[in-house]
Amino acid sequence: MSTDYSREGLLSFLDYLGAKGLMKRPTVSGRKAAANALLGILTAEEAKDLSKLDLDQLTRRFSNLKGKDFKPKSLQVYKSRLASALEDFQNYRRNPLAFRPSLSPKERRVSASLPRKEVRDETVVGTPTRQHVSIADELIFPIPLRDGVVVRIACIPSDLTTAEARKIANVVLALATKDE
Repeated sequence: MSTDYSREGLLSFLDYLGAKGLMKRPTVSGRKAAANALLGILTAEEAKDLSKLDLDQLTRRFSNLKGKDFKPKSLQVYKSRLASALEDFQNYRRNPLAFRPSLSPKERRVSASLPRKEVRDETVVGTPTRQHVSIADELIFPIPLRDGVVVRIACIPSDLTTAEARKIANVVLALATKDE
């Protein structure tokens, strides 16, 4: 078990994942960009041991120092990517033989090509819930609204009830900004 939890160790680990094909190169690049940006504000002493890192505090510091150059959504993405990179890094350092890289939600959908159950996180009125969704039962519907505008409604269960459809329709109606 290695005890190198440094910034350089993390970046080398990410390079290793890409070089060995354990993670797609664009995912590695995204995680490295996030790591370089957020961890770039650390002092040399702080960068020696990332296992003690408070990611929320680091993100606030980064936002205070360089936030004007980033949109809030970009900061959230960077934080999420760094969190995933750090989790994988620590899991690898704890037990390299049992290590399996975590997958992004997009990669999870692609790897779930066989009909099986997948656990999804959803937020309902600010409350996170766990839900089991059968991949085979999900449908995606493209709906052309006007020239150049197509809305895609995804994850509609194949056994959708009329009451559930009305509920979805009411949410979409609430999004409208003007009448015809």
